[in-house]
Amino acid sequence: MSDITDYEAFNQLEQKFNTACTCLKSLNSSIACMQTRYDRASKVNRRSYRYTLRIRLVVLEGVRNMYYQYAMQKAEQLEEAKEQLEESMSGTEEEDMEC
Repeated sequence: MSDITDYEAFNQLEQKFNTACTCLKSLNSSIACMQTRYDRASKVNRRSYRYTLRIRLVVLEGVRNMYYQYAMQKAEQLEEAKEQLEESMSGTEEEDMEC
């Protein structure tokens, strides 16, 4: 029964990590688009647009950094869960061999 819950926890961690990675890709795309708009406004010297675009860019970068930290945290937890799952699987195999 314990192996099943370990495996379910591992799958949940993996799903959370994959979702965070998908969000990071989306945020990187949004940042690139916003950076292009900012560069264009800077090129034609539109200060009013530059200000709002720069604020949006900073906010997007802050959100991306938070998602990155979250993804790294989940990656570490995923590695630990993987090691525990492998240990429990090898322990189960050793018990089967003894019987």
